Amino acid sequence: MKILVVDDEPDFRAMLREWLFRQGHDAHDVSDEREVLKILQQSHYDLVTLDLMMPQANGLTLVSQIRNVSPKTQVIVVSGEADVRVAVEVIKAGAQACMAKPVEFEAFREELTRLKNTLGLNSSVPGRSVVSDVATS
Repeated sequence: MKILVVDDEPDFRAMLREWLFRQGHDAHDVSDEREVLKILQQSHYDLVTLDLMMPQANGLTLVSQIRNVSPKTQVIVVSGEADVRVAVEVIKAGAQACMAKPVEFEAFREELTRLKNTLGLNSSVPGRSVVSDVATS
């Protein structure tokens, strides 16, 4: 899968990008949420992982904008503020999932596998799911 990691925390962003890369994905990252829409207009990504609490943008609004600019791109919100209420809002905005930080890698792996099946993509790593807890510093 081609995945764009969007987060303002450089350590988290680099760690998640590297983990995704080791799982066999084409992972890229960006810290500036304002660049996401430009990037998606220029290149297709299967998935965007998005921090809900970013300095320059409302994460819920950005989810909707991503879905408008690139309707086939799936969105997983990853946030330290994730709870049931937030998860419901995120799904209503158009995201496919909401995961809490620190991310559990096994759960993340499973969500990635589910999304790959939804998109009709073959698994990059046979027999492995893709989502788990990602520890933040």
